[in-house]
Amino acid sequence: TKSAVIDAYNRRVFQADLTSGFSSLVDAVRNGRTIEVSSGVQLGELEVPSAWIGKTLRQADPRRKHNVEVVLIHRAGDDDENGEDRPGMFPSPELEFSNGDRILVLGATEAIEQLKW
Repeated sequence: TKSAVIDAYNRRVFQADLTSGFSSLVDAVRNGRTIEVSSGVQLGELEVPSAWIGKTLRQADPRRKHNVEVVLIHRAGDDDENGEDRPGMFPSPELEFSNGDRILVLGATEAIEQLKW
């Protein structure tokens, strides 16, 4: 029906807008920068803390131990054929961190700052 086609179109436009907006946020926090997404809550990209290297996300337990949520993980050396960063991958509890990995985290400003050191 006409209304089903319009609904499907609107859902697709919404998905495209959402994807574009998230991509812009990820680009804005590259190389250790952070942005405030709401009062006292930041999104930031940082190197995986050295204490996490060789541990799984489950073992590092950032939500409980550091009050941050790992949103994306960019694996060290995971670039395309042109040397450009590939999009990060969604975290899996069994993913083991390696030296040079970068993480996109969401959390309180103080919690993110503590992880940087």
